Amino acid sequence: MNLLEIAVYAVVVTGSSQPFTCSVEARSHAACTNGLTAILRTARDLDFSNGISVRRGIDGTLLFSSGVRAQFNNLGQVAFSNGLNVRKIDDTRFIFDNGLTCRIEKANLVRCAP
Repeated sequence: MNLLEIAVYAVVVTGSSQPFTCSVEARSHAACTNGLTAILRTARDLDFSNGISVRRGIDGTLLFSSGVRAQFNNLGQVAFSNGLNVRKIDDTRFIFDNGLTCRIEKANLVRCAP
């Protein structure tokens, strides 16, 4: 998982549409201005400071410890069971249906904002 994915998952676990940034703090640690920090345990395992973990299965499925489920919908978006939908625009941007766009600003900074 990369910093952009961490920021996208931070939107999903909080459900918030408030702008924030995430930055790399250490080799496998990230801090976001929405109050979350994240620790990358393995290439597919991530733990947030709010107790929610995200696991990416070998087949690409996402498993949230909070029970949120993800699936592709017929619009090419990932639909989350908490009501959020996100679409990957390119390797640097994801757009949510709640108005946030998460984009890479610098190698160690991702901004999620309208």
